[in-house]
Amino acid sequence: MNWYMEYVIDEVISDLQSTYGYEYNEAWRKVYYGGLNIYSAMDMEMQETIEDIYLNRSGFPGSAKDKRGEYPQSSMTVMDYQGRIVCLVGGTGEKTTNRTYNRATDVRAKRQPGSSIKPLAVYAPAVDQGLVTASSTILEKAIYYGGKEWPRNFNGDHGSEEYLTVEEALVRSLNTIPVRILKESLGTSNGFRYANERFHLNLGAFDEDLSPLAVGGTNTGVTSLEMAAAFATFGNGGRYFEPYSYYKVTDRYDNVLLDRSQPEAQQSIKDETAQSMLGMLTKAVTQSNGTGYGSKISGFQTFAKTGTTSDNKDRTFAGGTPYYCAYVWYGCDNPKPM
Repeated sequence: MNWYMEYVIDEVISDLQSTYGYEYNEAWRKVYYGGLNIYSAMDMEMQETIEDIYLNRSGFPGSAKDKRGEYPQSSMTVMDYQGRIVCLVGGTGEKTTNRTYNRATDVRAKRQPGSSIKPLAVYAPAVDQGLVTASSTILEKAIYYGGKEWPRNFNGDHGSEEYLTVEEALVRSLNTIPVRILKESLGTSNGFRYANERFHLNLGAFDEDLSPLAVGGTNTGVTSLEMAAAFATFGNGGRYFEPYSYYKVTDRYDNVLLDRSQPEAQQSIKDETAQSMLGMLTKAVTQSNGTGYGSKISGFQTFAKTGTTSDNKDRTFAGGTPYYCAYVWYGCDNPKPM
């Protein structure tokens, strides 16, 4: 059974419980022995493609085994812009068991997003509230936090002490400017509210702080499914759709038990905010100083945001074309520098 179908089963069991009040075992038996017809939203060709890539670790960086004989791991979720999950994969290498640990969807698999959280918890909220625009200039310098200068940029400095545009800060994935936006104008409570209520990241209370929201050092972590759905808002006019893996479920008599064929949209950010974010994230791919440079798909408008956590323990990538949006996590199950 592939990764996607296992997630469909998990979703149907959960929805039967919430809709009909079943206990878990009762819902489980209904799925496996109840004669249900489940209409999956999976794109079979895309699922087969992604599973083949993950099986063979095609093109994976640093794919040699470590001293414990373990490979780095990864997960990926691909969605359209109306909530349909078209394919997902929850691990690399051969999948040897059913109903196994799924790094794309399992809450136990949540990992820090690094800089890929910046558009969701800082930039989009600040643009949406009229606090900044892409062309706003902000001092590129660390603040004093906990009695010392913080944060450092990826190259190790505390900032150039020049005024740079918001767009350039996002394209280059600087840490100093989103920290300043969050501390001096947006506020952590606003950033946290957008991340959870508008983009549905399900962060914990301890994440309402500068480091989790501005540089992605979250305590709770995120899944690739949550992040793909959140980034899809930038490609569809600011609307958030709850991800779905099936259209409907019927019983043996063709009575509809569950129906997700008409997902509802939440206007999470203004359309003009989404357009502004899309423009900046596109430049992160097309400009030579962008962290996503080189990931452009020929013939398509492509947007992207990369992320790396402290000590290079996690690498993340959120990106999209006019057709699909995706999020990838790459790291080790037991976090360690790569």
